[in-house]
Amino acid sequence: MIKRLSRFNVYIERSKKYVGTVQLFLLISIFITSLGVSLVLWHYILIFIVSPIVFIVVGYFDVKFHIMSEEQKFYGDKNPIFTEFFERLERIEKKL
Repeated sequence: MIKRLSRFNVYIERSKKYVGTVQLFLLISIFITSLGVSLVLWHYILIFIVSPIVFIVVGYFDVKFHIMSEEQKFYGDKNPIFTEFFERLERIEKKL
């Protein structure tokens, strides 16, 4: 039961990422129209082509400079379950 709920939670989180991406595209188009620029079809196509390229470049720098792994280290250090797990591993290593 718990595994099923956690799996559903993962599915929801993944779908939220996709919804967030679509919302970002819509916000970009709303921002551009608020500047007084009337958007035609090719403007929307340009937004949908340029935005993923920007996302890929940002993701590349994220991986290159290990930003996400540093965040995970930080949150892992604050997680009491991981802390207890690593303490147990250290005790086992000392016994060996």
